[in-house]
Order: sequence, then C-alpha cells, then structure tokens
Amino acid sequence: MVKIDTTGTVVENELTLSKEEKAYKSVDIEMKESTEPATKALEEDYMIQRRQMKYTVDHQPNWGLSFLLGFQQYMIMFSGTVAIPVILAPTLCIKDNIIAKGQLLNTMFVVCGVSTLLQIFLG
Repeated sequence: MVKIDTTGTVVENELTLSKEEKAYKSVDIEMKESTEPATKALEEDYMIQRRQMKYTVDHQPNWGLSFLLGFQQYMIMFSGTVAIPVILAPTLCIKDNIIAKGQLLNTMFVVCGVSTLLQIFLG
C-alpha cells in the first residue's frame, strides 16, 4: 500500500518494506498506543538515576574543588596553547626567529582568552 501526503509525494510504500522494517513499524505503533505508562516509567527511572548521581548539571562545587578543577583546566589549556606554535614554527619558517615565535605564542594566548570569554558570556 502506498501513502501519499498532501503535496503529492510518496510517504511510504509497504510493498518495499523488509520484514524487519515492518516489525519495527508494528512495535512503533504499539509504543504509540501505550505512551502514557511508558512515559511515567521513564520519568520514575530518571528521578531514581538523578538521586544516585554525585554531581548534576546545576551542581556548584565548593571553592577548593573549583580551584583544583580550574588549575587542571589551565594546565591543559597551557600545554595545548604552547604546543601549537612550537609545532608550527618550522612550517612557518620561523624556527630560528625567537621574536616571531613570541608573537605567535602571544597571539595564541590572546585568542584562547577571547574564546574563553565568549564561551563564558555567550555560551
């Protein structure tokens, strides 16, 4: 059986569906019929899992943990920021030019700072 929507395009053709697709379709129809109990069960499972979580999305860690996590992020950012100019210096023909390396490194830090501020204030 062929179903056609209001624009005249073929939505689905049951003759071309495989046995697996037909089985999935029948399961989907059964799921639509029993949505309410399934939704309640999912909500209950979600609440149980949320109570078992140590940290949630809206969790605010204490100052000590915040400092340690911030320092960890700083060290990761620092190593990545320094590594890129060091790797790119020979390719950019500034292997022996210390001033150009310094300018490239400064540019990297400024761009990382600006992107961090954009991420903080704009999401």
